[in-house]
Amino acid sequence: MLDLSNSLTDADVEKSKEAAKGVVDTLTGTPSSVGVQTFATFAPAGNNADIPVTGIAEAGNAADVKNRIDGLTRPASNDGGTNWDRGIAQAQGKGYDAVFFVTDGKPTAYGTPGEGNNTDRGAQFDQIDLDTAITSANGVKGEGTKMVGIAVGSDPTVENIVKISGPNENSDYYSADDYDQLGERLRQIAAATCEGSVTVLKKTQIGEAAPEPAEGWDFTATNADPAQATTNENGVVNFAYDDLVSRPSVDTTISETLKDDFTLRKQDGKNAVCHETNGDEPVEVPVENAGETGFSLSVKREQIVTCTVVNWKAGDDPTEEPTDNPTETPTEEPSQTPTGDPSDQPSDKPGDDDSKNDDARDDDGSGRDSDHDLPRTGSEVGMSVGFGLALLATGAATVALTRRNRA
Repeated sequence: MLDLSNSLTDADVEKSKEAAKGVVDTLTGTPSSVGVQTFATFAPAGNNADIPVTGIAEAGNAADVKNRIDGLTRPASNDGGTNWDRGIAQAQGKGYDAVFFVTDGKPTAYGTPGEGNNTDRGAQFDQIDLDTAITSANGVKGEGTKMVGIAVGSDPTVENIVKISGPNENSDYYSADDYDQLGERLRQIAAATCEGSVTVLKKTQIGEAAPEPAEGWDFTATNADPAQATTNENGVVNFAYDDLVSRPSVDTTISETLKDDFTLRKQDGKNAVCHETNGDEPVEVPVENAGETGFSLSVKREQIVTCTVVNWKAGDDPTEEPTDNPTETPTEEPSQTPTGDPSDQPSDKPGDDDSKNDDARDDDGSGRDSDHDLPRTGSEVGMSVGFGLALLATGAATVALTRRNRA
């Protein structure tokens, strides 16, 4: 969830978007799904449309999500408040496992400004702005979603973040010194949810048609939890390895149950092609064939491994032959040959704090105002990013992630 408020400079905005895309990179090839929403004074912010929840087991889908993040735009500066309430509320009903709420700690709007007696467009912080955000956060938590706060900057208002997430540092909330550090911090948190796991991306090819993700295929894995799993609607299963809590690596053999009329398509002589996906360029992981339909590999504690398995059967033309190398590169688009990537309820708005100088600016030349969200002109308009896992952010970056299986 990208907060496009005035609390960030243009440079912060770009770093926030890069941070959001970095989380997508880190989880590409896993059974994670990502959705992106925006907010500022309103939600969505300006003319932006939501990016729907998208499975990123395939590199092509992940690239599409990143391209759409790049295409997000800021609203007019007079709509640049920070509405935690409506921003967080967008995560309700999405089925996210977690929402990463990246923020500088000051909500300045609530509800839908212009409706009823609500005239709060985000000029300053008032208690109702936080109270309604707490209510929305409790609604998200009530659906089983974990709210994780990410405090960005040298002086974030941690006590506000704690009220929407929880009191435990490095569990309920985390800190990043600035937006330069935000991207790496989010990568680390996202990776920790999937490290020490193997995701199998299952594809089938009918005749000469392009291989496609396949639902309903059964796989087993030794030393894994679960020991047996069936591919979901995105063609993926995920195996975790509890032994990695006490050991640096574990050996596993993964096998599939063949279906009628299908044959396993070897890729460069192997029953599967595996890569480590850690946010950088995918790195090939050595595998050995195990019987007719299995493969063995060693999984390290810090690795996120994705393995692609392809099966083929003849189409209407019995003379058709499968392609020799269905997996050419882990970064190919999904339409090509397979890849190796695989309740507080406040009712009245309290009066403004008249002792606050709403036009004050910092003396450091940053152009930030003391309330973080006053409309301004020129390039100093900011944004937050959030993730759901959903990443939500204010004064930072928000993106949303859902894991249908454990990643």
